[in-house]
Amino acid sequence: NGSTLVGARLPALDGCSGPTDWTAPWRPELVGADVETLASYRCGELQLHVYLASYGYQEQDKELISAQNHLVPFDWRKDTRQRVRTLEVAPGSSIGLNETRVATTGRNVVAWHWYDVNGTPSHTRSRTKLNEARQALDPDGVVSSVRMVAVSSEGDDFDAMHSLLASQVRTLWPLLAEEP
Repeated sequence: NGSTLVGARLPALDGCSGPTDWTAPWRPELVGADVETLASYRCGELQLHVYLASYGYQEQDKELISAQNHLVPFDWRKDTRQRVRTLEVAPGSSIGLNETRVATTGRNVVAWHWYDVNGTPSHTRSRTKLNEARQALDPDGVVSSVRMVAVSSEGDDFDAMHSLLASQVRTLWPLLAEEP
């Protein structure tokens, strides 16, 4: 039902080649998303991955906040650490992000994600559900989305991975902050 757009609307990034088809060894799994946009970039030794998914209409088994949806593979959970962090995305404007860090031999990933409901960002599932309920009477409808930007590397320089994530999320922010 949904459509997948490879690299649609994603710009070239300074210091990186791309956008190209998704190159990560995993892919987020969101059941029933109406639109998915995904692409990868090569930034020196690191790969940057951008994944956006939106729901314009939700019903049972077709919801943004669902136990069926996984941004990183479920079987990676034993190698995963999660935390919340805040990133200044523009002068005077910060956003809460969920960080997932996967560290295993030959597969290191740092992924940041957050949700958006009709242009209102949130990093918590409960706040996202509340935002969806508040927007339910909007005559234009409710568009619920997830935005994920991840870096993968065969090496374990997590400082470099965090630095690349922060700079590229800031670069992409005007696009990531848009309603889909």
